[in-house]
Amino acid sequence: MLGRAPWRCRNCGRRFTAPSEAEVESQRRHRTLAGYLGIRDPKERHRLNQRVLGLVAALLALVAALGLLRYCASETRPPEPLGFALSPLGERVG
Repeated sequence: MLGRAPWRCRNCGRRFTAPSEAEVESQRRHRTLAGYLGIRDPKERHRLNQRVLGLVAALLALVAALGLLRYCASETRPPEPLGFALSPLGERVG
C-alpha cells in the first residue's frame, strides 16, 4: 500500500486520503461574522451586513467630526504682515 491512498470511494471507486488535522480545524471555524453568530438565512445575513456597514460608517463620521472640531478649536497664529516680523517678545525686527 506504499504510495497509495488508503480509502476508496463507494460511488466512483477512486482512492483518497483523509484530511489532515489542519484541514479539519479550518473547516470548523466560521469565516464570517454571520457564520460565527449562527445566522444562516440570506435575508438576515444581508440585514446584518447593512447594520455592520452602517455602524462602521457612523463611527467614521463621528471620528471625522471630532477631528474637524479639534482642528477648528486649535489655536492658530494669524499670518504675519509682509513688511516686518515680530520677535518672540513682541518687538519689531528689521
